[in-house]
Amino acid sequence: MINKKINYLMIYLFITIFSSLILYFLMFFVFRDLTDYVLCTRIEQYTGSIFSNNFNYLYTRSCDEEPYVMVLKNINNLYLIDDFQYRNRPIFLLSAWLIYKPIELFQQNILGLQLAYFLLQNFILYLTTIFTNKVFEVENSIRNYSITLILLLLSPIFKWTIFEAGSHTVTGLIFLFSIYFYKNLKILNKLSTPIVLGLLFLTHRSFIVLFLYCLYLMLIHEFNQKNKIINLIKFSTLYVIPIGIYQLFKSLFTSGDDHNIEFYNQFFWVFDFIKGEDTNGVTGWYCQSIPQNFKCYFFDNLNTLYFMYLPVLFCFIYLLLNWKVIKNKTILKPLFEIFVIINIFWSFIGWFPPVRFSFYSWGHLIIFLSILIFYQLNSLNEKILYCLAYIFFFMFLNHYNADIYFQINTYHTISAIFYFLVLFINFGKKYKNVGI
Repeated sequence: MINKKINYLMIYLFITIFSSLILYFLMFFVFRDLTDYVLCTRIEQYTGSIFSNNFNYLYTRSCDEEPYVMVLKNINNLYLIDDFQYRNRPIFLLSAWLIYKPIELFQQNILGLQLAYFLLQNFILYLTTIFTNKVFEVENSIRNYSITLILLLLSPIFKWTIFEAGSHTVTGLIFLFSIYFYKNLKILNKLSTPIVLGLLFLTHRSFIVLFLYCLYLMLIHEFNQKNKIINLIKFSTLYVIPIGIYQLFKSLFTSGDDHNIEFYNQFFWVFDFIKGEDTNGVTGWYCQSIPQNFKCYFFDNLNTLYFMYLPVLFCFIYLLLNWKVIKNKTILKPLFEIFVIINIFWSFIGWFPPVRFSFYSWGHLIIFLSILIFYQLNSLNEKILYCLAYIFFFMFLNHYNADIYFQINTYHTISAIFYFLVLFINFGKKYKNVGI
């Protein structure tokens, strides 16, 4: 039985990488004219070599690429380089370095470095897909895994980052872990849980929201009624232990400066604002005063909804029409709860590049609702039309950095037709069932 599960997990990983390679072929060759990262990242031609056979290939080059690459070349660069902006993501960078070490035996050029991050992003996608099906109570068959994988892979955060080194691909896991903890409250009593949360924080800082949600669950649910305050203190203490150890380690080998605070003044601008000090940032997209930050974040939320306008509209209409018969409603409660907490949290960052942080709340919510709705559909025709609608929309959706948030093109028109047909069939079935 164990060997069978391992075999399936290996098959799922192969499906993940193969699907990403298909997406690569579509984005970089078939629809190359539509693949525009707009800011920071561009597509370049590289020369690679395998077994002394040279070849040319297209891949991304990001303005943020150098520090990511330098860590792979020498893990000590994480602490040797002054003002290293990604020093607070050690778990993510260490994971990439561990993947690169065996690759380095065969590929010590740029191809090997790119491959390391490509495999890491695929591993994150792989975990996200498995965990999505698990918390949504969907059997992890090859068919279901492949469908969920495609729906996740085409979402903007994976589609545009699977070929880069960005760590924000892990942010969707916050929703999934929240649902899992909500459905398995007693796991919060385990000593390992807050320690794991602390390690996740060292992967991407947004995991602090997951910690806050766990505290919320411990406060409102009766499973932890006895000595609740003591348990909260113990949970919080265990959470900060790995973070504290890392901060101590970091201070011994570096200046200890935090690039996000020192350079961007993220979140900590609130303290400057309270003290009456100047909180202006170093580049554009800054709103570091109250209530201006809420106003900026509100309009960025609207941009995210405009950006994903067809799936947003479909999800809203579908849930409105089918709310009474939605399966697994217990999933929706934690899904919306963590959405609210994440939304409030990012409203205080004070730096609002287009869509990026709003996607961590609204974007993930719409993607997970879209997946949930797919498995809610009963007929094969509905599912096929729905997948076509989803694929036509996201496959031909521009990068959010393009500042085009209500894009209408031929592909999106086709997507709208397929979405409408799904709603039409669904409404027709409801109409027939009530005997009108």
